[in-house]
Amino acid sequence: MSKELALPSRKHNALAVLGAARIFTFYEALFGYDLECHATQQLSWLTHQAGDLAIVLSKDPSFFATGAAHRLFVDGRIHYALYAIKTRQKCILATSAWMCEPWTYHKKSPKDLLVDILFEFSSIYVEIDRRRFSANPETKAKSQAHLEMCIRMVVKSLSLWNERFTVDIPIFERDWESPKNLPVKEITAAHVMTLYWAICILADDANRTIFGEEYTGLELQSRDCCQGIIRCIPKFLHPSTGTFRQHLIPFPLMTAMGYLISTETSGLTEETKYILSISQTPELASIFHFMASLKGSSYIDMLRARVKDPPMP
Repeated sequence: MSKELALPSRKHNALAVLGAARIFTFYEALFGYDLECHATQQLSWLTHQAGDLAIVLSKDPSFFATGAAHRLFVDGRIHYALYAIKTRQKCILATSAWMCEPWTYHKKSPKDLLVDILFEFSSIYVEIDRRRFSANPETKAKSQAHLEMCIRMVVKSLSLWNERFTVDIPIFERDWESPKNLPVKEITAAHVMTLYWAICILADDANRTIFGEEYTGLELQSRDCCQGIIRCIPKFLHPSTGTFRQHLIPFPLMTAMGYLISTETSGLTEETKYILSISQTPELASIFHFMASLKGSSYIDMLRARVKDPPMP
């Protein structure tokens, strides 16, 4: 199949197959939940995602520089990055050719630049695992030095992105209700900012893991990022977002809820109550199911348990 897709005459067929694979992957995220086994949906989603990636890798990076090929590639990159992070393996799409050639004729958007940063975490997690499981002191030392360099680059990249692209988003302070009319540009801004905040939380967690007792924290605190993500959720529940919310919410929400579950939440009481209050919202049912499958257990159940039995100070 890969050889056939590599032929120039097969360009349109390749795009059709890639588009079909993308639809199957999205369908799995929406409707693949198995009440009897959380792992079933995760396995199916990972399998579809691996197939999607294989189709992309059957072509040269330059194939995705224009037209529908470029759009399909760009829209799928965040899922390739999350797939690599979930499977704890490096991704070839993080190499220079794949980071540059598809944008020969297009300027990278703020979201594209964030996904570039997200790809770095697949390498960071691989190196963290190497450091953890190696019995060789020299190997551990090399891994530590490499990790410190990588996380500093990630933090610097996030800081530069923040200086160039961060936008202010109206936050719902009390009733958590979005206005009747919500401009598309506001949903877009919320999508990009929640992605940024989620990556900042990952960076803070990785920084803590890498430096241990020498951890000093980041300029932008995970607590603030978590709060920003959760207070944007009403925007994604607006009717105009539609099924596309399945594409927008899972990664930021998983990251924010992971922070709430693992960290003292006394400063985010309202946010915690809000998340629990929307746990049965029909619009989020498939999203919470998908999140539970990727985690292996229900985020909502874990959050309820944490509220009932808060962490020791």
